[in-house]
Amino acid sequence: MNNQQDTSDRIQLRPILIQWWKAKWWFVVSVVVCLATTFLYCKVRTEKYSVHASLLIEDDDKQNLGEISLTDIFGAKGNVNDERFIISSHALLREVVSSLGLERARFVARDWTGMKMAYMEYPVDVVLPAGMADTLRQSIEFKIKVNGQGAVKVSARLNGDKIATVKNDSMPVTVSTPCGEFLIEPTPFFSKGQEVSEKICVEGYDAAAEALMEDINIDLASKKSNVIKISMPTPDIYYARDIINTLVERYNIRSVTRRNEEGNRTISFIDSRLELLSGDLAETEAEAEAFKKSRNIADIAGEAEYQTLKKGKTEQNLIEAETEAEILKMARDFLSSPANAYQLLPASIDNKPLQETIDQYNKLILKRINLAKNALPGNRQLSRLSEQIDAMRANIITSVSRAYDSRMVAVNQLKSEFGAAQAKLGDIPAQERGFRDISRRQAVKEKLYLFLLQNREQTAMMLANATPKGVVIDEAYALNEPLTMKKRYIYLIALVIGLMLPPIVIAVRNILRNKFTTLDELRSLTSLPVLGEISLSRSKSPLVVYKGADTSVAELFRLIRSHLEFILPSQESNTLLVTSTSSGEGKSFISINLAATLALTGKKVLVVGADIRKPRLGTYLSIESSRTHPGLTSYVSNQSLTVNEIIFKSNEKIPFDIILSGPVPPNPAELLLNPRLDTLFKHLSEIYDYIIIDSAPVGMVSDTFTLDRLAAATIYVCRADFTTFEDIRFVERIAEENRLKNPAVILNGTKSKKGYGYGYSDNKVD
Repeated sequence: MNNQQDTSDRIQLRPILIQWWKAKWWFVVSVVVCLATTFLYCKVRTEKYSVHASLLIEDDDKQNLGEISLTDIFGAKGNVNDERFIISSHALLREVVSSLGLERARFVARDWTGMKMAYMEYPVDVVLPAGMADTLRQSIEFKIKVNGQGAVKVSARLNGDKIATVKNDSMPVTVSTPCGEFLIEPTPFFSKGQEVSEKICVEGYDAAAEALMEDINIDLASKKSNVIKISMPTPDIYYARDIINTLVERYNIRSVTRRNEEGNRTISFIDSRLELLSGDLAETEAEAEAFKKSRNIADIAGEAEYQTLKKGKTEQNLIEAETEAEILKMARDFLSSPANAYQLLPASIDNKPLQETIDQYNKLILKRINLAKNALPGNRQLSRLSEQIDAMRANIITSVSRAYDSRMVAVNQLKSEFGAAQAKLGDIPAQERGFRDISRRQAVKEKLYLFLLQNREQTAMMLANATPKGVVIDEAYALNEPLTMKKRYIYLIALVIGLMLPPIVIAVRNILRNKFTTLDELRSLTSLPVLGEISLSRSKSPLVVYKGADTSVAELFRLIRSHLEFILPSQESNTLLVTSTSSGEGKSFISINLAATLALTGKKVLVVGADIRKPRLGTYLSIESSRTHPGLTSYVSNQSLTVNEIIFKSNEKIPFDIILSGPVPPNPAELLLNPRLDTLFKHLSEIYDYIIIDSAPVGMVSDTFTLDRLAAATIYVCRADFTTFEDIRFVERIAEENRLKNPAVILNGTKSKKGYGYGYSDNKVD
């Protein structure tokens, strides 16, 4: 009977599996509920797909037809990161929203699953007042219901507050709100007699563009490539396709428009310069013609051929110097003119540092032009940029002036060299010198004229063959697999969750519960001897042990009877004290049935009701006159009473003798210390083989500890699903302090189970 507490750290799987098997219906219900919930979720949820497109950003150099220096001044090479930001810009998305009418989001209830977004096919639509989408700052929600007779009900809400309600017999319906009047009208997808439940959210272009910006993802395909990938998750593939394709289309239109604007500005500038040069060139040619006529010169080239070869190199250098000087002068005049303050400088100068400065100046001019398109008056960034351009312009003017002066010194020097060469040619008449001067000026203007004309034609060819900057690699397409998880995986997860929930609930319940249930749990909680367990029985009588009883409960009491010899110290000690922690654990039930079990073996047994504060033994056994019959308290307090007067003798129903508690005394604690009580039990132990004392609960009063002096052993009754872990710790402390003699434990009220070849059922417990 030595019951050692299990201190093993091993996880006992068998009790866990048994507990799970007992809760097998929990598993079935959990799995069914999870799968049913998953089925409803799969019916209600909206599948989302990912729509993708790819765009190659070409360099500006690849767009141009040949090397065009002036257009390089007016244009700038595109950076793919910059283009990515342009594609995702608010202005471009606003154009997409305006083009596709995305300022109105429509949701239609088509079945029991609720509202679903409708992009193309919707029965009712809202017409906004002209220009409202440009200025609307708040979202307006229209709820529209149409019954089978065509009656329309419309409610409008602004930021959750109702602002209008309209009921009408038919459509179209005008809804007047503080924001303006809206028209509710049917679409070609509305059929007569159709019941409609639709919600339309109206917002401004700006708000719709911001919402669209959150949905569209624009990334680089890789760090080393010029490919931009555009993607968008959506429940409607056609919706996302139209958005992405329109976005790419608007981006390309914008890039082509910008290129055309740059080319048109270049052509306009070249045309103005060609007009001036053509006049100068005509004057020079007229002067040459007049010079020949006045001097009767027929073929100056033939006459001067020989001399020209000799001074050709000097003359060539002089022409180049004068050409560069003229270009510098044109650049200086252009920069000095207030009308050209923020215009691009069309100059190609054979001076690398100065040309680099001019290139930087043109880049700032282009940046200012782009910023001025969207900037408001007084923009600080625009002002700072203008100041920077003004400062750079002044520096360039100074540098150009200095370069011009330096070039003019070279021109003068070349003229001097040319004059010296002319002086050596004394045979060449003065007329030839004059004509050469005219020819030289004519050649300079002609070269400038041809240069500008060539650039104009190249720019015109570029405009005629303008192509978008973004080359579409893949138009918008949807991936076959949805973004949401596949149904079979969802059902698998639901099945796993359904199987996991019961063990989790059982584990949590085991962690949170403070009461034990089985005999094995009791044995693991206490080091005291455990005599056995008594299961529940369907019997309505408290006395379940009687002659000829073959129930499983009676058999369990017989097993406990066989274990009593292990707790009684000797055959002479025959008094058992039965107690519990609190009322209701079944100590009276255990007392009378244990007494009956002993009595059926031929032993003489007496049950003493010692719970004198709350006597219930007589009522429990249905003994007549139990309240008026003298009992234990009467005997102790009345010296004239004899032992035979307080004993209820055994009969056919009750096979053991009984001493009831008697009337409730005013001083129960002092009464139990009376020496007459010790004399009584000494006398009774000589008469009876076993005396069972049904005492009060030790967790409520101290009477049981007072009676411990009369007993040889203590039976401590616990009840399944009633006695707490703290109660068992309390019993352990009592045993350690030796406050009760030879304590042993009985577990009462366990659930029905199969064991020892018997089927256990219910019993009544006190």
